[in-house]
Amino acid sequence: MHLAFQVSSFALGLTVLIFTLIQGRTEKKHNKLFIILNVILMVSALSDVVTAIADPFRFVNAAALAVAEASRTIYFIVHNLIGVVFFYYIETVCSIYTKKHRISDGLTIAFIMMLELLVFTNPFTHWIFCYDSTLTYSRGRLFHIVGVGILMYFGAAMLVLLRTWAALNYKRRAALVFFFLVIMLGIALQMVFIQVKVEILAETIGLLGMMVAIEDEDEWMDFSSGCFNRKAFRRDLTSMTLSSRNFTVLGIRITNADNIIRNAGVGSSDNVFEPVAHFLQTLRYGEYVYSINTNTFAMIMPEADEKEFEDTLSNLRIRFEVPFSVGSRKMQFNAALLAADHPDRINNADDALYMLDSPVPGTGKFLYRDKDLDYLLRRRAVEKAVMNGLAQSSFDVFYQPTYDINGTLHGAEALVRMHDEELGDVYPDEFIPISEELGIIGEIDDFVLRTVCRFISMSQPFGLGLECINVNLSVVQCMDPGFVEHIDGIVEECGIDKAMINFEITESVAASDYNLLGRIISELKGKGYKFSMDDYGMGYSNMTAVMALDLDVIKIDKSILWGAEESELGYIILENNVRMIRQMKRKILVEGVETPAQVEMLRKLNVDYLQGYYFSRPVPQMIFTQKIANANA
Repeated sequence: MHLAFQVSSFALGLTVLIFTLIQGRTEKKHNKLFIILNVILMVSALSDVVTAIADPFRFVNAAALAVAEASRTIYFIVHNLIGVVFFYYIETVCSIYTKKHRISDGLTIAFIMMLELLVFTNPFTHWIFCYDSTLTYSRGRLFHIVGVGILMYFGAAMLVLLRTWAALNYKRRAALVFFFLVIMLGIALQMVFIQVKVEILAETIGLLGMMVAIEDEDEWMDFSSGCFNRKAFRRDLTSMTLSSRNFTVLGIRITNADNIIRNAGVGSSDNVFEPVAHFLQTLRYGEYVYSINTNTFAMIMPEADEKEFEDTLSNLRIRFEVPFSVGSRKMQFNAALLAADHPDRINNADDALYMLDSPVPGTGKFLYRDKDLDYLLRRRAVEKAVMNGLAQSSFDVFYQPTYDINGTLHGAEALVRMHDEELGDVYPDEFIPISEELGIIGEIDDFVLRTVCRFISMSQPFGLGLECINVNLSVVQCMDPGFVEHIDGIVEECGIDKAMINFEITESVAASDYNLLGRIISELKGKGYKFSMDDYGMGYSNMTAVMALDLDVIKIDKSILWGAEESELGYIILENNVRMIRQMKRKILVEGVETPAQVEMLRKLNVDYLQGYYFSRPVPQMIFTQKIANANA
């Protein structure tokens, strides 16, 4: 039975070792310690097998006695290490091992050396075990020190486990508790019943449980890049945080990721960033490399001092200056780094992921750190304000009037504004992109449309010549299924004339999907609404889009107007645009009018409508109502 236990232990340990190596789980410290634990148990089991084979012949053969004694000595030399190695394994799994352990490491090494010295001197002292004059095996008077030493480290490991219990997921907790229970049972049985050699088998079974629950990390891997995934990043960073460790999170954002994926060709996008991941894994902290999303990697740097950080930064800077090999091609990867320290800048995994997911400012810097990251604090505050804005009445609708070329009030553009109690005024170019990313831009757009409809329904002056109010539509709204019915339902709730609503789309929206947008415009115009194209000439100019869409008004961007004042070429561009739009039988509104000279120039070009600070800035509803009243007095 004894021999069967040890052979089974060795075979099981060999299976675990082979499987671990095949899976390639050797990157992290706990992977290496797991392999060491397994080798210790295999050597211990093999030593016990040799002892079991040699022991029966010790009475008739001196060589067999020597082999049995030597194998028992090897068993104790190797098996003494299992407690301390397991203790360090638990510390690394729980992310609690730090550089501060150097003093305790010294004490640990001293204690282990003492135990090993007892074993090495056992042939002379017989303090651990011996064969008496009748060649009967017996335990020495200090035998239990070895067992107590192992139990002491298992107890210390249990304290670490309890301390970091909240940082472990269910599978890790269950595996470690299972290991403890099986080990303790095996050690207790073998110490009480000397002939029951079950300790190694119990330890090997416990190790098998840990392999399944801890070392098998497929669910924590990003197979397209070959490094750990976002879920693993949250797990490891949470463990370090709950263990009160100091660390630095270094984000590596590939800023030209879209171009790289597009140029890599079909079938290459899944592993196009694999060369970057492989390079990051060669660095000092390469065992803590994670793929956060398509274009962002992260590295956790535990207890990294400034020199280590600067060395890593230098290696990254040098490497990203030259192209990476992607298949048979050389491709230039542009990177921006974001670095934040715990606990100075980040307190938990959510803080770190927020930094890694946030857009990088377009300043062209290679590293963003310390004060460079203040924009994240502002962004988070704006996100919070936007999320609570509708409930807290932070949003309001202002109106910027539009005028006929002869100066008569024609209508207005409805513009959303935001005022937060803590942040004060937040400008649209800041809160609208954030609203789109948060997925609540549709709610804000609905708020604007409802506000405009209520204003129209309650304002009698609209019967005195005011033609319409322009309401902006976002690309998110336009592409949403059921958009037409949803928008029409809001307007019908107020019972207003649908011709009073002129929906504005930007050129970027128009360029996204001409066919879909054309159907939407046709349906809404069939119900009586009007449509304008805003920001014409601002980067997406496409006469085909203007001709393809059934638009009522084309709003020429202010940059075209201002360019016409600066040069003859600029004036030619404005003049040609006006002429082409006129030939397509669309009305023309020019934005950004600020001077009498601009008004005169546009009058000569025979445009239809004007908008700009020369006439009025965006104003609250009350002031706009007064403007309507004055215009019709």
